Amino acid sequence: MALSGCDQGPSQQVLAGDLTRRLNENYTPGLFEVADVAAEEPAPAARLDIAHAIVPFTITLKLKRDHDFGAWDQANANTLLQILGGRPEAMSGLKSGGNKTGDVIRIAGVAAYRKARNGWQLESNEPPLAAAEPEAPSRTSVARRLGQLFLTTARVMATPSRAPEVDSELTATIARLAHLDSGFAVASGPVGSDDWLLTEAARIEKQGSTTPVINIATSGTVENLNLLRDGKITAAIVQNNEAAMAASGDGPFARTGTFPALRVDASLFPMPVHVIVMAASTVASVSELVGKKIAVAATGPAAVSEATDILRAHRVATASLAAAPEALATAKALAAVEKGELDALVITAAAPSPDVQAFARGHSIRFLPLDGDAIALMTAGNSNYIAMTVPAQTYPGQTKPIATIAVTAQLVSLQTVPASEVGALLQIMFKEVDYLGHGSALGSLVSARSARNGLTLPLHPGAEAFFDSTTRVPAPK
Repeated sequence: MALSGCDQGPSQQVLAGDLTRRLNENYTPGLFEVADVAAEEPAPAARLDIAHAIVPFTITLKLKRDHDFGAWDQANANTLLQILGGRPEAMSGLKSGGNKTGDVIRIAGVAAYRKARNGWQLESNEPPLAAAEPEAPSRTSVARRLGQLFLTTARVMATPSRAPEVDSELTATIARLAHLDSGFAVASGPVGSDDWLLTEAARIEKQGSTTPVINIATSGTVENLNLLRDGKITAAIVQNNEAAMAASGDGPFARTGTFPALRVDASLFPMPVHVIVMAASTVASVSELVGKKIAVAATGPAAVSEATDILRAHRVATASLAAAPEALATAKALAAVEKGELDALVITAAAPSPDVQAFARGHSIRFLPLDGDAIALMTAGNSNYIAMTVPAQTYPGQTKPIATIAVTAQLVSLQTVPASEVGALLQIMFKEVDYLGHGSALGSLVSARSARNGLTLPLHPGAEAFFDSTTRVPAPK
């Protein structure tokens, strides 16, 4: 619809020019050719507010050179979605192995405009439409689970001598039964979490397969590793530093002892550390947090140690803080920062973090970059951390890239898991699943190119064979 000549919003030409400038500001200029912008009639942001308009559009981009949108160290698909106000399920054309010159990408997005004296001005993006909530338990899903339980039990009971084993296994989790049923049982995390969404995409993609992926929702890292240790699952998703601690029996895993059979299959995506303050704060650097109150988002068993490592690298001793760092739920911690009860929040999460993204839409916040010397210190030698830059526009109002460090979410398994199973599971997760097609922006970061980043454990032989055959994987860093 041509918008010129009406006063309801920007003209088609203005919209196309603004989107082109936004793309060139966040990607290397000349990467994209804007082949087409099809705008719909804009809707007022509020009934009585004629000075603002939200313009839905579909943009068609043609690549002028090769680009890997799954790379961790450059502006990726998440950045593209954020700057265009797009949704993962409304993006097409991205390729897991990297895109080539001439490839066409289409994105349905929205642009927010404000009416000024000199015309319509592009503002920060409106939030993309919310992704569909995970399916709630229903009679159908319960019946399906009971049917799975019955069929699996019946198969095992066909051999009378295994009756005692069946009796024992019925007291265990569905994960164990799924594993006996020749599926790839993967312990992910809480329903709706990043890890769960990725595994769920693989499960949906492989429905009807002779070797299905079974997504085992768990409470998190500790339960994942316990299921793996007990041989009830094929693989689990945990952070690389948590896996290293579990293997050596350190930190939160000291009580359970060492875990020498733990092996890493692949790094899936980075989880950068965000240090957040309110925009009005006088704190400009992590080194200025002496005497301040900080909180740590309770994202996992290693969250506090990650924050402590960052403070130490900036010469901020825990004893010099106003109080010891407290682990809080992310929403509660952000609310405390907003009220001034806390000076800063440290959160380790895949970017963009939905909690932080939602908070940034309604509040003026800043992200403290880490000092270069601190990053070098934390990533030197056999470190669990990797250096990372969070691209500009990852969050609303974030106009500059953020230098930080990251841990990686990794797929791990036992040394005793057959190499063929590990290879087949990696084939599914890296080559056969269109994560974006399942509405997971995070899936754009699942890239074989970065699969060996941040490895802290020996690589499983099955993974070694799989990645040796994948030419795009670089040598380990």
